[in-house]
Amino acid sequence: MQSTTAVIGAGLMGSALAEELLRSGRPAVVWNRTPEKCAPLAEKGATVAASAAEAIVGSSTTVICISSSGDVLDLVKGLPEDLDLSGRCLVNLSTGAAEEARSIGELVTARGGEYLDGTILVYPVDIGTPNAVIQYAGANAAWTDTKDVLTALAPEGTLYLGEDLDLPAVLDVALTGSTLGVGLASFIEGAAYATARGVDLDTVVAGASRILRVLQNEIVKAAKEIAAGEFTTDQATLDVWRHGIVEYRDAIVGQGQPAFVMNGVLAALDHARDLGYAEHAFTGQFPAIHGVAAPEAAS
Repeated sequence: MQSTTAVIGAGLMGSALAEELLRSGRPAVVWNRTPEKCAPLAEKGATVAASAAEAIVGSSTTVICISSSGDVLDLVKGLPEDLDLSGRCLVNLSTGAAEEARSIGELVTARGGEYLDGTILVYPVDIGTPNAVIQYAGANAAWTDTKDVLTALAPEGTLYLGEDLDLPAVLDVALTGSTLGVGLASFIEGAAYATARGVDLDTVVAGASRILRVLQNEIVKAAKEIAAGEFTTDQATLDVWRHGIVEYRDAIVGQGQPAFVMNGVLAALDHARDLGYAEHAFTGQFPAIHGVAAPEAAS
């Protein structure tokens, strides 16, 4: 008989996680601060717990997906003092800071339990599909004990990053926040401009798909430059990029629309330019972000 998995949090993502566990034939118990949100899950076969403590006690693995890791920290602090977590693993998939992940881990292990911190890089609709990507970190023993259950949530995209609890939250900022969030925002800003100028949205999407392939190659190239610490170029310099961004920004503003993303990029380029990277590659922004001036500017 399969052990029960608890899901704390019945919002959009928490519900998607619980539903996927049920679809995969795993017994699930759910709890939410607002009990009514658990009703659809109960109709699909989940057991509704009366409290977070009850859900945890009745399960070998508890997946927590609520508003923030700060809320998870408060939840763990608020558990009954005599609640023994021995033989149980808590998995936090809420968004938060690395410092919060460490604090939660300390509280859980102090009670005899195991802890994994994780981040979800996709939408609720992707859970359980080949598109799902969820990354975890924590003690190897905790990962070994839970990976079969957790893999059901992201069959082709379950990633174990190692024992450093900082990694999921740090990469969430770099990947979900910066690469995905800002990237999607930039597409929306550009699509708003192009469609306002009469371009069909399908044409914009087709072009964006081609640009994504270019971007993928540029990311690999940029990583090599950053790793080598070599930011010279015989291609487009940072100043050439800046000139183009100013033109693009002015076109969007001239259309009567704000240019939030373009202005952010321009600010980053201006910062790098001020530190002497005008004639370097676009990746000259990397040392500039850390406040390092170009060698010729620093001499």
